[in-house]
Amino acid sequence: MADPQRGHVNNAVKVFSHLAETKKKKKKKKKKKEEEEEEEKKKKNKKKKNKNKNKKNKKKNKNKNKNKKEEKKKKKKKKKEKKKKKKKKKKKKKKKNKNKNKKNKNKKNKNKNKNKKNKNKNKKNKKKKEEKKKKKKKKKKEKKNKNKKKKKKKKNNNNNNNNNNNKNKKNNKKNKKKKKKKKKKKKKKKKKKKKKKKERCMCTSV
Repeated sequence: MADPQRGHVNNAVKVFSHLAETKKKKKKKKKKKEEEEEEEKKKKNKKKKNKNKNKKNKKKNKNKNKNKKEEKKKKKKKKKEKKKKKKKKKKKKKKKNKNKNKKNKNKKNKNKNKNKKNKNKNKKNKKKKEEKKKKKKKKKKEKKNKNKKKKKKKKNNNNNNNNNNNKNKKNNKKNKKKKKKKKKKKKKKKKKKKKKKKERCMCTSV
C-alpha cells in the first residue's frame, strides 16, 4: 500500500516542477518575444533606415537626375547656342565674303576699266606721239630740204655772183685796159697834135 504522504509530496513536487517549467517556459517565451520584438524593432529600424536611406537616395537621385537633366538641358542649350552662334558666324562670314568678293569684283572691274582706259589713253598718246614724231620728222625734212634749197640757192647765187664778179672783174679789166689804151691813144694823139702845132708855129715865125 502506498504512502499517502509520499504521494502528496510527489504531487507537490510535480506542481512545483510544473510551475518551474511553466515559469521557465514563460521566461523563455518572454525572452523569445523580447528577442522577436527586438528583432522586429531592428527590422523596423532597418526598414525605416532603409526607407530613409532610399528616400534620401531617391531625393539624391532625383536631385542628381534633376541636375543631370538640368545639365543636359544646359548642355543642349549651350550646344544650340553654339550652333546658333556658329551659324550666325558662318552667315556673317558668308556675308562678309560675299561683300568682299563683290568689293573685289568691283575693284577688279574698276581696275579693268582703268586699265582699258589707260590702254586707250596710251594708245591715243602713242598715236599722238607717233603723229607728233611724224610731223616733227616731216617738219625736219621740210626744213632740211628748205635749208638745202636755200643753201643751193645761196650757192647758185654765190656762183652767179662769183661768175658775175669774175665777169665784172674781167669786164672791168677789159674796160680798164680799153680805157688805158684809149687814154694812151688820146695822149699820143694829143702829143702828135701839139707837135704839129709847134711845127706850124715855127714855120710862121721864120
